[in-house]
Amino acid sequence: MERAGNAVDRALAWLAPRYGAKRLAARLAIQYLDGLAYDAASRGPRLAGWRAEGTSANAEVDAGLHTTRARARDLVRNHSYAAKAVGILQRQIVGAGIVAKIGAREDAAAQRLRERWRAWGETTACDACDQLNFFGLQSQAMRCIAESGEVLVRRRWRKPEDDLPLPFQLQLIEPDHLDTLKTEEVEGGNRIIQGVEFDRIGRRVAYWLFPEHPGDITTWRSVQSKRIPAADILHIYRVDRIGQVRGIPWGASAFVELRDYSEVKDARLVREKIAACLVAFITGSADIIPPKDASGRAAQEKLVPGTIRRLGPAETVTFSQPGGVEGFKEFAEITKESIAAGYEVPYELLTGDYSRFNYSSSRQSRTDFGISLDDWQWNLVIPQFCDKVWRWVLDGAVLDRVIDRAVEVLWVPPRRALIDPLKETMAEERQIRNGFKTIGQSIREAGGDPDEVWEERAAELTKLREHGIPTESDGASRGGSAVTGEA
Repeated sequence: MERAGNAVDRALAWLAPRYGAKRLAARLAIQYLDGLAYDAASRGPRLAGWRAEGTSANAEVDAGLHTTRARARDLVRNHSYAAKAVGILQRQIVGAGIVAKIGAREDAAAQRLRERWRAWGETTACDACDQLNFFGLQSQAMRCIAESGEVLVRRRWRKPEDDLPLPFQLQLIEPDHLDTLKTEEVEGGNRIIQGVEFDRIGRRVAYWLFPEHPGDITTWRSVQSKRIPAADILHIYRVDRIGQVRGIPWGASAFVELRDYSEVKDARLVREKIAACLVAFITGSADIIPPKDASGRAAQEKLVPGTIRRLGPAETVTFSQPGGVEGFKEFAEITKESIAAGYEVPYELLTGDYSRFNYSSSRQSRTDFGISLDDWQWNLVIPQFCDKVWRWVLDGAVLDRVIDRAVEVLWVPPRRALIDPLKETMAEERQIRNGFKTIGQSIREAGGDPDEVWEERAAELTKLREHGIPTESDGASRGGSAVTGEA
């Protein structure tokens, strides 16, 4: 009581012991929670400036989305590391494209749909702008997600006279078209959050989009957003928090460091220029008249590299002593490590600096990055983009009477480059030989179609045998294994 209480506590304890005991217990609990439970929850002087709000995911996004997105694009335009980080994410996640393997080869419906898909998805017929095929649209969408935080894809139905393999096209839309300020309750119990309309059980039913980009100053634009049914819109973004409706640009946690690094680097470059300057000061007797320029003012004489001019008998020369630049390399490396962590890309990929890495450390870095790539491919691009586009493909194929039932698809991401091809190929072979992986699985992981590979390989082996040309992989010609060629 003497340590924790005050005069009021002591008086209450004397007048009403039970109430005084409760008051003292509450005071001790507050003191404990305020400073002893978690250091991170302390309100002491050291953490007094730490601002942290308990807002929802949508409140956080709503407060900073426009500014963060504008700054993300500015960094990509003007900062080489931001541009490279976005490019790394774009190329590593999508690369040349996530390929569709459609149904079984002996399935007639799948074969018809496969032919339509090749005519639509593997040509520019799928693009409303008639510029990219489906793989190009994947790449552009992924770049928009990394740079702007999200992307919209709209299904545009076309007329039969447009003569397309499927009766619709895909239109990529920047997230600026989504009316972020539209948050309200609407008639019927629906709710709009930052331009996305939900029904009473939380399903997305519509998107409120501006017909023109709000930032386009070259053309007239409407300031009134229009309601587009959710059935014709894909909204693709990384969901970082439960209930998050809009996406935030990737690498946002590193934006301040990127900006600071850029300013410090510019300041260092200016300092290097100053340090590289060599100035000569000529002093002499007062009766020597300095040369003048055409305007009559004292001319600025320049010191040409490698040239020494003799002075008058009463003149001397003194050279400036510019200061050096030290310690920037260590600062730059630490900052670039933080930037790479903010974008979740390997340091050596971002900077091109492999001097600190050997084979083992580089392999471990790529392995860790590969886990992130799997996450982004299988939990973002494929379910939110590829699978939903495939549903539209099935709808269009049924409408065109190409098929009368659903056809399954298997998406195959691009194979990652091998660090040590010999060792990794031998490891792949051992997995196949020991039954941990099938040959078909290995071919699919490499981005190929097993049936096509086997048909082409069989035709090739037949041709080689006809010409009497032996091959290491043709185990049948030597009585060995068809996988390893060993006898």
